[in-house]
Amino acid sequence: MSVIILRDTVAVDGPDAAKYLQGQLSNDVVRLAPGESSWSLLLEPTGKLGFLVRVLRVAENSFALDVEEGVGPLVEARLKRFLIRTKVELAVGSEAVDVQPEADGAGPSLVGWWGEGIHRVVTGGSGGSSTWEYHEGLRVTAGWPGAAELTEGIIPGETGVVPVTVSFTKGCYTGQELVARVDSRGNNVPHHLSRIALGGPASVGDEVLVDGEVRGTLTSVSGLQALAYVHRSVEIPAEASIGGLPAQILPQR
Repeated sequence: MSVIILRDTVAVDGPDAAKYLQGQLSNDVVRLAPGESSWSLLLEPTGKLGFLVRVLRVAENSFALDVEEGVGPLVEARLKRFLIRTKVELAVGSEAVDVQPEADGAGPSLVGWWGEGIHRVVTGGSGGSSTWEYHEGLRVTAGWPGAAELTEGIIPGETGVVPVTVSFTKGCYTGQELVARVDSRGNNVPHHLSRIALGGPASVGDEVLVDGEVRGTLTSVSGLQALAYVHRSVEIPAEASIGGLPAQILPQR
């Protein structure tokens, strides 16, 4: 089944494009060759989460960021805040991408998740509700954060995507201090994004109880699979209760 979704894009072009993005994104984009891509974080100066982006190097001085649908203008505005005396032009667009597992059938991961594969652009394609629901089911099962989990103020270490979005050997970038400090302390963040195996129907916003205490809230639900930020005091895997029904808290992956 083809899994086609819409993604917003932000084109970043100009003689200073690579240098500028290297100072704004958490991953090492300078090392990318034309045609290569990687996940990265675009953070606030405080180090709190701004956006999770996929960055593709189109050419030496040309990059394309793809993000959740509807987020493109926000990413453009964030990049413009630090665009001073820099030879870079930004342009927001959108494209349909096929995030189907790679043709060789290697595992259940969607293309692009956890740093695997690429997003394939579909000319003239568009996302549909049934396709989106199927995509959401795969996303939740894979434990990959979406718009519901990537909210303002989240600490990057809570999302679980730092291993594939952050380079700890590149130079400085906006928001680096918090990311480095949290990593040096063993990523002892207040909450960790976790997968939840539900024992029955549940809804976004339902509380996750462990030993009678609220330890998290569901952020995404697909069938009997869900995601939630669970308090660090919970040793995962763990038994839980949601809406009076038994559930199990599982590692993100």
